[in-house]
Amino acid sequence: MNSDSLGWLKSVLTEARGDVYMPTNQVEHADEQIYHIADPWVICNKSVTSKKSAFQNACRLHYAKTLNSIYLNFEENQLDPIACSHKIYSFLKIIYPDLSPSIGNWFTQRTNSYSVTEKFISKRIAKLLMPPNQSVWYGFYNNAQLFLDLYLFRLFCFAERNVVVSNYLRDQKDLLNFSMLCIIAGASHANTEIANEEVVLFNLFLKRNFINEEHRKAANEFIENGASPDQIELPANNSWALRKFFLELAIATVWSDGILDEQEEKFVKNFSQSLQLSDTDVISSHIRIESFLISLMPDGSQDNNQIEHSFLKRINKLLTAYNNEIIHLLKSNSTVCQGLKSSSIGHLSEQQKDQLAKDIIKLIQHMNIFRGISFNNLNWSYLRVLKIMPKGVIKEVIS
Repeated sequence: MNSDSLGWLKSVLTEARGDVYMPTNQVEHADEQIYHIADPWVICNKSVTSKKSAFQNACRLHYAKTLNSIYLNFEENQLDPIACSHKIYSFLKIIYPDLSPSIGNWFTQRTNSYSVTEKFISKRIAKLLMPPNQSVWYGFYNNAQLFLDLYLFRLFCFAERNVVVSNYLRDQKDLLNFSMLCIIAGASHANTEIANEEVVLFNLFLKRNFINEEHRKAANEFIENGASPDQIELPANNSWALRKFFLELAIATVWSDGILDEQEEKFVKNFSQSLQLSDTDVISSHIRIESFLISLMPDGSQDNNQIEHSFLKRINKLLTAYNNEIIHLLKSNSTVCQGLKSSSIGHLSEQQKDQLAKDIIKLIQHMNIFRGISFNNLNWSYLRVLKIMPKGVIKEVIS
């Protein structure tokens, strides 16, 4: 679908959920939907691989689909494209009044509602950054901006429209953007030796973020002096999805120079404790960030190898607590079970082993602990799969 010319939004909003990923069950948190549909790989990949026109087209479509998904969840899947278009327009008008297009007699010409909302979405997406080169971090900035819009739109859907709510949402937008800058600054100073890549990431966020001058000055002080986890200002009563997002922003920052040392690990751990996230949440956030970094970095590069080592080690650690479930999964699939037996006696070619690896990944991908994490974009060899398997699992399956 091409969103460069008017007339595309109606088709997007008419689709029940489009191609937005959302698990159908096993959701544990009320706002978990936002976490899943704000998949960092989607926008990051487009930033790295697309030209500007294709990138903005993909972003407009993705933005509309994700907002539609949240709206449908709020309306219990009662499809009303015109009402959704109005909702999106009203939300953007409150959050980004400076971007508001000329609407004429909007409320008397309902047939024009799609085109006006399309223009507003285009102006919002135009604020995203097309990277001057193949930079993962520009894509991560863009995805962070989209995530915050989704988070605020969900709040907007649950609230009555009035001046108090409008002011609250604008204040939240400012505070959330400020919090992001503080997290980047704190994570950058975690090992007392701030890397140039971390400064670039901070300046990228600072340059285009929607924050007031007071917060801008405070953020600059943090990047100069650092910030401990307890100094980072977070919104009151923040949600699980927002806390996970903040944690993953810190993880992405400490990985921005391609190295994760003990002091940076300690910062992430302390920050996760201040966010009141479980150990499983922390490990899965590491895995989520590392998986999309690996998928976007050249195979064999030094940064890629270091991140992959950490990634495989963490999955192994996470899976160790689920030995019985993994054994049951593998044994329940006759193709995988027979493949493992054949491999153990040397009867599989390298190509067959790699296909077996993909089959195994498809099985464990559906485990509840990996919801919100996609392994589809990674190159899984049989050797990599063996590295993530807990000790004794393969032996038990083929016995």
